[in-house]
Amino acid sequence: MHMKNESNEPKLVACYTCEREFNWTRKGYYEVEPEYCDPCYRTQLQNKYQDAIVKVRERILKITPTRFKETDSKHDDFNVKLWQHVKPWKPTKIIPWLGLIGATGLSKTRCAYLLLTELAVNRIKPPKELRENIQLPQIEVINACQFMDLVTAIYSEYRHKKHNANDVLNRIRHANVLLIDDLGKQRNTPAVSSELFTLLNYRHEENLTTVWTANINPEEIVSGMTSDFAAPLAGRLRECSHIINVTEPKL
Repeated sequence: MHMKNESNEPKLVACYTCEREFNWTRKGYYEVEPEYCDPCYRTQLQNKYQDAIVKVRERILKITPTRFKETDSKHDDFNVKLWQHVKPWKPTKIIPWLGLIGATGLSKTRCAYLLLTELAVNRIKPPKELRENIQLPQIEVINACQFMDLVTAIYSEYRHKKHNANDVLNRIRHANVLLIDDLGKQRNTPAVSSELFTLLNYRHEENLTTVWTANINPEEIVSGMTSDFAAPLAGRLRECSHIINVTEPKL
């Protein structure tokens, strides 16, 4: 006897948002009845995508120093030409890092923080279905002096300081997008040299997006390190980075 396949019978369903009724046919026994019509479903997908972007922007705003939150790209002192060079940059598998080298006051750090938002937002992809979780990128920022303080803290006699320092070092090592400001201002003690090499070597091996600023070139950044660290680290900075040398206020 031929059994009627009830799963293929059309059913009238009301959209949860607009309340418009539409015909829906179950394609499989376990398929769940839809809550939205197609236009409303696409709107929900777009809303989910926009919500993710808002969360990322809020995260970046939270970790941005107050002075750089107020960056005005139309201000007379802002290096617009540098920003025009920096903004279009995209990491690749071959060149996943960007380095900005130049004297103080040339808007390097301001451009780096502006780029941070561009890089993070570009990593967010619109979901194909509502049940799909959007993976937000892990974004971290640190300057060279803060890094030096963290290294000092991991040798502290206080457990909570060691734990917190190790936690931050682990986060910046694995961050999807990392900004290191004022690289080269750290004092390259054996401990700092070792931790900095570990950080950048891991990010080099994993092709993790990294933006760094410095007043000096890679060879000077590693000054004071032993040969075991100095040449390889300078080499990685050269190999992985698209380097922009900022030589004057308006590039």
